[in-house]
Amino acid sequence: KHPTGRADPVGAAKGEQVRYGGEDFPIHFGPYSAVVTEVGAPLRVLRHGDRDLVVGFRADELRPVYRGAVLAPWPNRVVDGCYRFGGAVHQLPLTEPDRRHALHGLVSWAPWRMIDHTAGRVVLGHRIYPCEGYPFQIDVEASYTLDEAGLTWCVSAHNIGDVPAPYGCG
Repeated sequence: KHPTGRADPVGAAKGEQVRYGGEDFPIHFGPYSAVVTEVGAPLRVLRHGDRDLVVGFRADELRPVYRGAVLAPWPNRVVDGCYRFGGAVHQLPLTEPDRRHALHGLVSWAPWRMIDHTAGRVVLGHRIYPCEGYPFQIDVEASYTLDEAGLTWCVSAHNIGDVPAPYGCG
């Protein structure tokens, strides 16, 4: 059942499993297995054998808040949604209006595209286009790799705009 109470969520055929996080990208290596999803590029599952290593979430449930998602181009909160960069003051939309904060960037609820997917690795990418409060253009990539040591997560960003851009991730 959809979180809004609808019996048949939009886009789901009768009897079809709803995937609120979009497409799943499973990876594995030896006893390790993981699942990364399309919306927000979160690590949804990480296991060693039958043991869960993270508090994940099911494919048929809405991701709990920001659990496992990539937070960029800023992690945490921007108080009053206002920041100064490059001699200019920028005003972000307030995504937590009761506290007057802009939360966790622009990509955590956005779809990401698959760039590379092998048995033990997946790389997802997202282009941040200029928008209200963030007039910059950045390509972000998140890679998840399983090997004998476990999981390696790497996020990289490339400013593809004409001016310097503020950036952070979490």
